[in-house]
Amino acid sequence: MTLAAQYLGETTTMKERLIVAPAVGVFRLTAVAFRGAFIDEGQCIGIICSTGRDREVLSAFSGQLMGVLASDGERVRPGQPIAWMLCG
Repeated sequence: MTLAAQYLGETTTMKERLIVAPAVGVFRLTAVAFRGAFIDEGQCIGIICSTGRDREVLSAFSGQLMGVLASDGERVRPGQPIAWMLCG
């Protein structure tokens, strides 16, 4: 038995993905964004409120929302992780 075959059970095929903030501002969570919810690609999980305009936080993936990393009302910056999910 090869070493790779011996440790085959220790590999994972789970696909974890992050949803990140598209802009700077104050993050507001939507009602659909709760732990365990199934989120579709393109679905809005929150809003970032900033001076001049609000931006939707959209999921680029379909999958199960495992946790929200930014608190409702927290100030976020572009690229900051907002939530993480498991994808198919």
